[in-house]
Amino acid sequence: MAKKVKSTTPGTRSRTGQRRTSGITFAQLERDEFLRLALRYGESGSGFEDRVFEDRIHALVNEHLDRLDDTEIEAALSQLDSDDVPPGSYESFLNIVEDCAESHTTDKGSAVLFLIPLFCWSRYGNPVGRISNETLIELGRIFKETLTSGADAVDVRMGSHLLTAEHLPETLTSVRKLLDNVSEGSSQVVDISYLADTAAPADFADTRYLVLTARSDKPTDLMPDASLSYVEWARRQMQFCMRAHDALEMDMIGSVYEVLPATSFYTAWRQAEAAMHVFCLKALVDFVHAMGLSPSRCVATVALFTPTADTPEDDASSEIRIGISSVHETDKVVAGVAWRASPDEFEQLDALARDVLRSKDLTTVYTHQQSFPLEWCEDCGAPLYANPEGLVVHIDEPHESLNLQMPPTLN
Repeated sequence: MAKKVKSTTPGTRSRTGQRRTSGITFAQLERDEFLRLALRYGESGSGFEDRVFEDRIHALVNEHLDRLDDTEIEAALSQLDSDDVPPGSYESFLNIVEDCAESHTTDKGSAVLFLIPLFCWSRYGNPVGRISNETLIELGRIFKETLTSGADAVDVRMGSHLLTAEHLPETLTSVRKLLDNVSEGSSQVVDISYLADTAAPADFADTRYLVLTARSDKPTDLMPDASLSYVEWARRQMQFCMRAHDALEMDMIGSVYEVLPATSFYTAWRQAEAAMHVFCLKALVDFVHAMGLSPSRCVATVALFTPTADTPEDDASSEIRIGISSVHETDKVVAGVAWRASPDEFEQLDALARDVLRSKDLTTVYTHQQSFPLEWCEDCGAPLYANPEGLVVHIDEPHESLNLQMPPTLN
């Protein structure tokens, strides 16, 4: 089965609808103010000047998000994401905007929205949806003990569902709304079933996310003591992952899974997408091994697939597709993964793929230097892969011809 790693990096969307006066829209005036502040901040020449503009941008962005209106924020971001804008203005403005969406200070205290990413693979279907209250409450306790100050004043609330990347909110206002809904919930586990409104992709390996919020009167309570050494901080993160893995064992039956440290919403999303490349390729080798093909009996083929004039705009991003074949039937590809990447990254990611495959004892790897048209199966939508001979083929899973074995179900 093919795994297509989708681009799930949070983005923004522009909308229309404005009030007008004297030929100039109020919205345009607000957008111009965002642009002015972002450009001045990007060109700031001192820490003092940075803090002045950071405070002003925070205040203005929060004013808009408090009334759940991100239209002009998104419009400003769209204009800043241009070659005509001085370098750094977009990134610095975006960092503040995302911080305002995922954290909020009110008269009830300071609250932050966190994600717990999980990497999982299974031949049976990875879990998604409702998680038991007992597990969620235990996860909240583990988070409080390991990744906050542990003070009694820290209030941790958990979202009720295990989500896919497709379920996560994308707009700034929807992220802020999720933060407020969970942090102000009436119980330790807050219903977020409205997010899980689509079926999970039928992929053998995928990312799952748990949502949680932490609130306290003192923002410094929402992190471990700043005086901790780096080694102790790393130990805390490792403890969180190990204890969370144990707590999720019964809810993740049927999947091999890893737990990543909980961190703020946008950071967790981006880090998980990047780290999924390595996990997914390792899982691919294990998946094929579960079919009965040991790594020593496999050949991997790495190829770059680039968009054509006929490629749908939503999918117009190059991909590095890595297919695995049996050494006895190299014309067939039995499984594969697709990494979204630019052509400039091909050499670096090819080297990464070889290192990962070698760590799993798969040492025969072919790399095609020419690119292939970005195509999917017209019937099922699965990516097409290059075999070692340079032909583009559909995944052809082995059945009776191999001694099939049951895959591992738990770490």
